[in-house]
Amino acid sequence: MRKLLTINPKEAPVTFSVDDVTGHFKDLPLGRTHNVVVNEELQYAVSVGAAPREDACGSGLIFIDLKDPSKPTRLGCNAQDGYVHDAQCVKYRGPDKRCLGHDICYGYNDDSLTIYDVTNKANSSIISRTSYDGASYTHQGWVLDPLNQEYLLLDDEYDKRDAVGPAKGRVPRHLYLGYSRLAEAEKYRPL
Repeated sequence: MRKLLTINPKEAPVTFSVDDVTGHFKDLPLGRTHNVVVNEELQYAVSVGAAPREDACGSGLIFIDLKDPSKPTRLGCNAQDGYVHDAQCVKYRGPDKRCLGHDICYGYNDDSLTIYDVTNKANSSIISRTSYDGASYTHQGWVLDPLNQEYLLLDDEYDKRDAVGPAKGRVPRHLYLGYSRLAEAEKYRPL
C-alpha cells in the first residue's frame, strides 16, 4: 500500500506487477472471484462467487488465511448453498447465546440469506436459510450493529426488475430481518 502513496497523479496510470504485492493467492478455481470479503478481527478473507459454479466449492465461500499476508493459504470452503454473491463475516456478538463467540458468515445467495457457522473453516456448516416473498436475486446486506447482531438489512437486485412480491409495483425496497436465534428469522419486513 505504501507504493500507492508515492504515485504522482501526473504520471498515472501506473501498472503494478505481481512483484509489487505482499502476497499472491493462487488457489481459486479459475483465478477469479466476484467479490472478496474480509474479517479483519479474525484475519481471514472469503472469496465469494468464484468461477466456475461446477467447482468443488460451488462458487460458495472460499476461506483464505491472512495471518501472514505474504503467504495467503486456503483454509477450506463451503458449497452447501451454492453460489454466494456477497457476504459479511463477523465474530458473533448477538442475542443467540448458543452462537456467542462463533465465527459467522451471512451469505447473500441468489434467493436467500444463508447464515453459516464458519468457526471451523475446514468443516463449516449452515445454521439457517431464509428466503422471502418476491426473492429474485438476493444481492447484498449488512448487520446493523456489529456489537449486537440482532438485525440486518438486505436487498434484492432483481425484484423490482421482475416486478415480484412487494416490489410488484417496481417500488424499491430493503428487507429488515430480526434474529434473536440465528436458526430462524423471527420477522422480516420491507422498508
